[in-house]
Amino acid sequence: MTFALCVHQVRRHYFGEQAVDHVALEMLKTKRDWIGASGNIILDVDEDYFGVELPAQSLVDAGLDWNMVAELHLTLAYIFCPKHINHEGLGNRMMRELIGSFINRCRTAVKSDQDTCPVSIDEIRSVVYKVVLAYWNRDVLLFCPEKTKRLLVVVNELTDALYQFKLNHLRALMEFGFCLETSPASAYFRQMGFGSFGLCQGANTPNDSVVFLHKPDAAEIRTRTSQLREILEIIDARHRPNVVTLCRSVRDGYTPRSLFSSIESNILDIFKELPGQYDVVYDENLYGGQGGWPDRHKTN
Repeated sequence: MTFALCVHQVRRHYFGEQAVDHVALEMLKTKRDWIGASGNIILDVDEDYFGVELPAQSLVDAGLDWNMVAELHLTLAYIFCPKHINHEGLGNRMMRELIGSFINRCRTAVKSDQDTCPVSIDEIRSVVYKVVLAYWNRDVLLFCPEKTKRLLVVVNELTDALYQFKLNHLRALMEFGFCLETSPASAYFRQMGFGSFGLCQGANTPNDSVVFLHKPDAAEIRTRTSQLREILEIIDARHRPNVVTLCRSVRDGYTPRSLFSSIESNILDIFKELPGQYDVVYDENLYGGQGGWPDRHKTN
């Protein structure tokens, strides 16, 4: 008997249609078959439906030089190679502690009206070394270098980069936070075995964005929530989806971070009110865990 391995080319055709939200609502109301026959439906809701921001713009507005910020971000990529989601929180915690120790050492010798560090960079290096080596001993897999000697070389580069910033700018960086560029569930992370880690600036950065930016106010959020509720009520009644995914788009820098809590809670409230039964499951790789952006500094 002869066996033949055959490769068959499968062709699929589909019709795609895009509609702005108010048009989609009108189509759902007037055309019962607009979505098509009932079947297995996956509904994806993205929180940047409410608005899109340029998160790193806050650093520029605070007076930070973007070239210096970009240099710092690049330096961090040579230090951190997180292997799993817990490393994201650990890296953020280390950078907050490191910058905090840096500022405290400068403040012990600085005049009240001075915003530059009067302490020599060699003294600052010793402060930085102490913090980094403590985390190295805690979990060596967080870092890219495999030897302490190489680690200290790249840490010197990090210290040089930080030393250029004013103290109030360092505080802004510390509060801004540090995170993975992509979720551990992403194809890039799985292929490389580790993720790229740096300032939590997202993919939407100054001088490198072509998306339409819009930060809504409270009234607009209420209006969009009401409109989304109408859309979801119709879909739930006629084509109840098998799975609903809710994308935060916070780590990648699109959903306005200051509005994240109200946006997400509004969407979840809608699903609680729908006749269909929707169980909420939080992905283990979410930045900040279940609490999201406000809890970014609480994760280990």
